Amino acid sequence: FFPSYIVVGAYLIVGAMLFDALDGRLARLARRTSEFGAQLDSVADVVSFGAAPVLLFLTLALGGAAPGGGGEPYVSGLEWNVALLGALVYVSCAAIRLARYNAENVKGEEAQQQFSGLPVPGAAAALVALLVLHQHVALVLAPGDPHWENLLRWALGPTALALGLLMVSRLDYVHVFNVYVRREQPLSHLVLLVLVLALVWRWPQFVLAVAAFSYVVSGFVLNLRRQRGVRRAETSDAATRTPVDMN
Repeated sequence: FFPSYIVVGAYLIVGAMLFDALDGRLARLARRTSEFGAQLDSVADVVSFGAAPVLLFLTLALGGAAPGGGGEPYVSGLEWNVALLGALVYVSCAAIRLARYNAENVKGEEAQQQFSGLPVPGAAAALVALLVLHQHVALVLAPGDPHWENLLRWALGPTALALGLLMVSRLDYVHVFNVYVRREQPLSHLVLLVLVLALVWRWPQFVLAVAAFSYVVSGFVLNLRRQRGVRRAETSDAATRTPVDMN
């Protein structure tokens, strides 16, 4: 389950996501909310979901995946330049995304149903899921076959770059906790949750990757559906305003 220190660090970041989902709610229950706490939470998010995933990513690139480290560098030349660019863009965009969230979030997180831009924990989940999948393929499934391992390693740099740009985009993303946890849900959702947890227990590396990247893609789907709805409304409105010839 933990074939390398990279995977250990990745699952610690997943644990940080759980605490991030609960800390604000616990503070509100204890009536200990403050502006200082909100800013400190953002600093913790930059470290946990901005710097930490990139640190794991670059550690892998420099050959420190195995216990004890000391491996040969996995990347060189163009691959290293792409990886470094992706890492720098990712961390910078994570900080910008959190600063923008603090400036624009005037109603409080508990009132939100959507995010503007990919949330930083969602971006971290996608990058961490790819790291875990890479380690599972390279060290467990096919340790002697470099094909898939090289493909996944090459994908890390461009993926970090794309995730960084999505964080500072204006794509809308669903606030998963407020929409699917805080509200009352039908029994079918509970059954689906149990099924997903069973799949995570059986194939954690693949299920986490599918779930994380499905959320990343969901922003595009949500905005395409919204644009279609706007176009239909405009078409319907134009049709109702068209003068009718009574002759």
